[in-house]
Amino acid sequence: MCIAIAKPMGVDIPNDDILTNCFNNNPDGAGFAFNHNNEVVIRKGYMKLKDFLDAFHKYDKKFDFKNRGVLIHTRITTHGGTNPQMCHPFPINSDEGALKKIEYVSPYAVVHNGIISLTSSEATKKKDMSDTAIFVQKYLTKIAKNKKWFGNKANMELIEELIDSKMAILNGNGKIVMTSGFTEENGVFYSNSSYKENRYKRIYGGWAW
Repeated sequence: MCIAIAKPMGVDIPNDDILTNCFNNNPDGAGFAFNHNNEVVIRKGYMKLKDFLDAFHKYDKKFDFKNRGVLIHTRITTHGGTNPQMCHPFPINSDEGALKKIEYVSPYAVVHNGIISLTSSEATKKKDMSDTAIFVQKYLTKIAKNKKWFGNKANMELIEELIDSKMAILNGNGKIVMTSGFTEENGVFYSNSSYKENRYKRIYGGWAW
């Protein structure tokens, strides 16, 4: 499933109960990104809830997330393996090494919720790159080469058509653009309802309702 969260500037961050629900329901790694000095700071690869919350609050205390655009993501693995490198957010970059870095600074950051059929077959064969990472590498980087692409309605419609799922993109000025389908609550946008309650529990080494 995964969940992608977009918090615009001037809006309070989700509380710890929400962040905990997100991680427990999507427990295969977490990350976040925020704008700073006209760029986007990416921090990801938190494989334990405590590490994720500690890091998130550490950066919030230092950079005051309320006054910045913030993306948050917690993951359920579909492709690319369960590892820090394939956690979101990703930079918009064609370099595989950059996509896999757990600390990175970039003009843009991306979070995604869903499976991208366009790249899922390649991700299955490649094994160490997810469908999202390959989409960013091979398609989103090309779209981002166009002048004034960010926030362009036609570009977002094209992205949505290509991925048939949900994506949010943050730029260095703190602005966030999203595909359709996000749910807004208290000014924060969620790609699905898994932030509302802990809907899963571990039994016999697997996940169940």
